Amino acid sequence: MTKNENTTSWSFDQPPAPTLSWRPEGYYDAELDELNIGTPRYRGAAYFWAYKYRFWMRGDAHGNGYMGIPIREARRRIHRRFMREGLPLAGKTARHDEIINKVFGMTDYTPDDCGS
Repeated sequence: MTKNENTTSWSFDQPPAPTLSWRPEGYYDAELDELNIGTPRYRGAAYFWAYKYRFWMRGDAHGNGYMGIPIREARRRIHRRFMREGLPLAGKTARHDEIINKVFGMTDYTPDDCGS
């Protein structure tokens, strides 16, 4: 607490505005990566996929025993393929299924009945 000059009032010091400096070096989160969706700079942190693919793209399969490539690398590969082929990033066509199957090494993407 400090006393304001030329007044009789007191003010409480404000904490500094939050910055990214508190994060470890190399840290990159989804909030920052949202700006890169649809560009070659996408880093695999932000959400861009259709609801249909949520379990694989969120990384739930990794927690259930999938031992393939890291989830961020898988997202980057899928994002790049969708962009290269001119597919909508949040689309859910047979071609989207084929690309996701290939990246995750599945033979057939079988979504649940709701949300397809």
